[in-house]
Amino acid sequence: MLAYVNQQGLMAVGKVMDVKVEPGVGIFFDDEMGQQLPDEYHIEVEWSVKDSPCHQWRS
Repeated sequence: MLAYVNQQGLMAVGKVMDVKVEPGVGIFFDDEMGQQLPDEYHIEVEWSVKDSPCHQWRS
């Protein structure tokens, strides 16, 4: 998986650890009411991230 951040570029690379998709909560909320949006799902991912666009990758 790749995580791109606007104006910063590629900031994380993820390895899917388990392909089992689970219902989830806590990420996607309605901007106006602050309510949890429906149909949120999660998978297990191990991420390697960059501190900033010019720094090295870290796990």
